[in-house]
Amino acid sequence: MMNLNGDILPQYRQETPKTPPHIILHYSAFKATWDWMILILTFYTSVMVPFNVAFRNKTLDAVPLLVVDSDLAHVIGSLETTVTTWPHVIGSLETTVATWPHVIGSLETTVTTWPHVIGSLETTVATWPHVISSLETTVTTWPHVISSLETTVATWSHVISSLETTVTTWPHVISSLETTVATWSHVISSLETTESDLATRHQ
Repeated sequence: MMNLNGDILPQYRQETPKTPPHIILHYSAFKATWDWMILILTFYTSVMVPFNVAFRNKTLDAVPLLVVDSDLAHVIGSLETTVTTWPHVIGSLETTVATWPHVIGSLETTVTTWPHVIGSLETTVATWPHVISSLETTVTTWPHVISSLETTVATWSHVISSLETTVTTWPHVISSLETTVATWSHVISSLETTESDLATRHQ
């Protein structure tokens, strides 16, 4: 019968992740030393540059070599940041180098969309003559529109004048009607008188 003790059972262990040689771990001793050196050089530059400007000759020979070296170290530090790891929100370690394919892909997408953008601009530029022509046509038709409005206003003036004339003649018309009614009253009265005289004679 086989012995299944722990001594002969295989032990499954997680393999230690290997870091590529061009990647710098953000928690390594080299990274910590580099950051401290950059910090010291930053303080030195912030003190020495104003000091040289205020108290020394403003020539290139008066600039200490260490100030130039610190500026060069800052440039190298910026490049070094691209190959330094940083913790991701999911717990993994990421580097800026790993994001470069996405950046390049975005740039390629942007480059491929530029022809469409240029085509849209060309279409817009091509439509401008039609827009300008439409505006010119609109401007040329405005005198006709204004002339039509002036004619309409003049016609309304005549209509209003005719209405005013009609209103002023209504009193005369009413007076004539009153005179006619009064005349008819006299005629009717005369007829009634004549009728009564004839009736009296027959009796």
